[in-house]
Amino acid sequence: MRKKALAVTLIASLLAASLTGCGTEVKATDQEVIMDEETIVVSEGDSSISLEEGDSTDTESTNDIVAEDVVAAGGDIVFYDKVGDSEYGISAFSFESIEEKVVNAVDDISVYSEEGIKVGFVKGGATVILTEHGINSRWYRFENPMDGTSYNYLCMLDDDIPIDESELLTSDEVREWIIESISNRDFAIPTFLDGPDSDMQYVEFSIDRQENYGGAGWKIDQVLFSHGFDVGDFTSSDYSTFYVECTKNDMNIDCKIYYKDFVE
Repeated sequence: MRKKALAVTLIASLLAASLTGCGTEVKATDQEVIMDEETIVVSEGDSSISLEEGDSTDTESTNDIVAEDVVAAGGDIVFYDKVGDSEYGISAFSFESIEEKVVNAVDDISVYSEEGIKVGFVKGGATVILTEHGINSRWYRFENPMDGTSYNYLCMLDDDIPIDESELLTSDEVREWIIESISNRDFAIPTFLDGPDSDMQYVEFSIDRQENYGGAGWKIDQVLFSHGFDVGDFTSSDYSTFYVECTKNDMNIDCKIYYKDFVE
């Protein structure tokens, strides 16, 4: 329950006048008497008022009503005291169980109800485990660990989830897959150089680091065998000498395949 604290200082001033002599001259001496300060604590929804002795409180700041957030057990999830309207149509999606996805929050991550209302956030530095994924959607969810709320599940948007570097493709992995694909033939066994020669041509392309093995392998094969990619007339099986270069660039692996020595 939220409480509002109002510090009330009772000040009584006593004007004491002392008269000197028998004339009309009057000397007044002001004396200020300050009573003990008391803090009035008002509980919303409660008609009773309790008085507690306490230290001086800034009445300007304590007169403001601040919506306090409710903190879940362990302090990892904070729920808003007041929420707005629905922002997403999450209820339109069906969810399926997935292999547990561990999310280590770098910064605060918003969480939503099943109706798409932003209801709180996972604190930066906390860890949660996502257990379900919305079919054909960018939404994940997990069971609400806090009792006393009306939310069975808390949903998290894929765009808000920090990327786990350990789950991303590396340039070495992609390079090895390219070399393996080029080498998968039983004629004109290819030679791979340690650097490009000046007379070599090359094709280039990029692979999203979030691709899985199957998706990355499919794209590599498309490039190597000229199926639907703008790589000119290049087909890896037509050449015998190669140099493969792969470089990590933010969220992509940029690849160059240098080639020469046409196979007759």
